[in-house]
Amino acid sequence: MRNLGLIAMILLLFGCDTEVDLIYEADAIPIVYCLLDPGEEIQTIRLSKSFITEQGETISDSTELYYYQDDVRLAIEKMEGDKAVQHTEFAPVTINKESGFFPGQYHIVYQSRMEIATNTVYRLVIYLEKEDKLIYAFTTTPGDFTIIDPSHPEVRALHFSVDHNPVFHWTPSENVHIYQLGFQFNYYETDSTGSLLKSLLVPLKTIVLQNNPGWFYSFDINSTKFYASLGSLLDAKPEVLRSFQSIDAIVIAGGEELAVHFQLEKEGDPFRMLDYSNIQNGIGVFSGIGYSYSRGFRITDQSIDSLAYGRFTHELNFLDRYGNRKGK
Repeated sequence: MRNLGLIAMILLLFGCDTEVDLIYEADAIPIVYCLLDPGEEIQTIRLSKSFITEQGETISDSTELYYYQDDVRLAIEKMEGDKAVQHTEFAPVTINKESGFFPGQYHIVYQSRMEIATNTVYRLVIYLEKEDKLIYAFTTTPGDFTIIDPSHPEVRALHFSVDHNPVFHWTPSENVHIYQLGFQFNYYETDSTGSLLKSLLVPLKTIVLQNNPGWFYSFDINSTKFYASLGSLLDAKPEVLRSFQSIDAIVIAGGEELAVHFQLEKEGDPFRMLDYSNIQNGIGVFSGIGYSYSRGFRITDQSIDSLAYGRFTHELNFLDRYGNRKGK
């Protein structure tokens, strides 16, 4: 999974914090999250059980309580009309536990190599043999779309300043109800061992849209928010010098199911979030995402100096336009 740290939405879906009230294990509700990604060879399904204990009781750290074991089969099918023309089985994969409070000693997801087409209907099918329960869902993946602006990186440098906000234009896509705009920031880190090229996705604006605006969408990006977000996402490392390499504009598109889930999460009402699901006989979200990039931009000298010495990023040790660092 690309896991674009970007998206609050994607982090939400795979963040593993999926606790709902449960008194008896026999009443456990399957929780399913899956975002089909045409840009990835390996697709991922998250399947777990709902769990919270009664007030004051400690949640068990036994991973087995939160996941289904050998009595489960998962598949995603490509549909044409009411017929499945491709059937792909998924196998369990153990992954390391993330930092923070998540029940269990590790996480289990289900993965398989599967090519995902744009603007196509897919069906998710999960069978719990022990409970004789069938869980299923349908989604249509986003269609193709293109960033119109920013463009022409071979002749253009992007300008981030308090009096200039970069503007995004992109063509509409079929089956899309939510977009996220941002930049993939590419930079070098240099220490006593050498230099390493790194990339960081900086998400900046999420737009839930219902209406087609014509032949393109247009939204601007706040330059101050760009520096503030970059400063919050990158750790200060006094022993490391950083230097700007390039920046890529990115638009991420999501299906209707993802848009509804995002809106409910934003409203912060856990009961309404549980009310919404496109998973039959379970809760969760089965949807699709798509991407459009415009890659390889420089930024202006003024923007590089702001990166080096601005109030949000000065602790990050970026070099200025002359390749220097004041005080170094």
